[in-house]
Amino acid sequence: MKIRREIAIKKIDYHDLKNFIQIVKVLDPDSKMEVFSRILFYNYGFKNCYIGKIKEGEIAYIQWLVYPYENKNIKNYFRDIFYPFRENQVMIEIVFTFPRFRGLKLMPAITTRLLNIVKESGCYVRSK
Repeated sequence: MKIRREIAIKKIDYHDLKNFIQIVKVLDPDSKMEVFSRILFYNYGFKNCYIGKIKEGEIAYIQWLVYPYENKNIKNYFRDIFYPFRENQVMIEIVFTFPRFRGLKLMPAITTRLLNIVKESGCYVRSK
């Protein structure tokens, strides 16, 4: 599908986080909770959040890469959910596709691109 090829992947920035406030206003209650939980994850110190934007600038997708240097955040906030990482391990986690873009198979396309970022960093992905 065309959108999978054209979607731009970038690390989230402050401007994108501010846009979430506008986006959330039009979401259904379950999606609102999902987006708020992602904002909390970011605020807990997990800053390797990547977003997928369509040409018009609308955010379609969110996904995190969690690196070993974030083990202190795992220990402080998620020790019962995630195991700490060894050197060179990365986890891909906390995926969310905005409702309007669901069913377009963005997850496999974007995850593949994020795996290339992980590979370029010299790390490998660990599954839970």
